[in-house]
Amino acid sequence: IADLLKKEFQPSIKYYLDVTTTSTDPEVFRLYLEGMKFWNKREFAQACQMYFKALEIDPDFIPGMVYLIFAYGQQGYFQEAKQWSLVLYQKKDEVSRLEKVMIQAVYSRFMGNPSETIKYYRMLLDMDDHLSEAYHEIGINFLRLHQYENAIPEFEKNLEILKKWGVGASYAYHY
Repeated sequence: IADLLKKEFQPSIKYYLDVTTTSTDPEVFRLYLEGMKFWNKREFAQACQMYFKALEIDPDFIPGMVYLIFAYGQQGYFQEAKQWSLVLYQKKDEVSRLEKVMIQAVYSRFMGNPSETIKYYRMLLDMDDHLSEAYHEIGINFLRLHQYENAIPEFEKNLEILKKWGVGASYAYHY
């Protein structure tokens, strides 16, 4: 059932689910993917509702928690994003190596340490260089450090991967 649900989504999301799936409950996937539909339409409040419902069923579902944190951030609810980052960070020793590094990247991003965030996203790319969003996040954090010349190649790499997958950037900020 989860495999059928994944077919509806762009490669970057399908790929993320394949490498970080911690739940086998089809309802968790369904709710998460419904949340991703709202995410892609930039309807973050509705996306949060879907992620919450998924987490009610499986409180250890890492992708749902990661996107919940980012959805809060997109809405300017940074305190909530930080609180959920702490919850997520407590799970870092219970997951795969890739998920652990992802958790550390998200945690450092919302705790305000751009240099650490870049380091963790680089570690993710060392494990798998097809994580397009990792390049985007590195670019964002170079912007926070006012290192624009370092940010541009990261954004370009993100766009290159999305183009290879046959999908465009999901929003203008990618450009």
